[in-house]
Amino acid sequence: MWSFNREGECDPVLAADRNAVFGIDTGAKAERRSDLVALAHPQYGVDDMAGQFAGGRPVEGVTDVRADGTDP
Repeated sequence: MWSFNREGECDPVLAADRNAVFGIDTGAKAERRSDLVALAHPQYGVDDMAGQFAGGRPVEGVTDVRADGTDP
């Protein structure tokens, strides 16, 4: 299983098709969830493929435990 960890990793055409099929607006959903950023915890694997996508931008609150020094 794999997920997108940065804005811009998902092909825009794929994202638009997904939004149309499911009847969602991911931009609006992200805005509604912005208050949850303060509750986010660092995760493993966020940066594993960071260099594989041109133009990928970090998502606020999504960090890798190995990058921020919280890895036990």
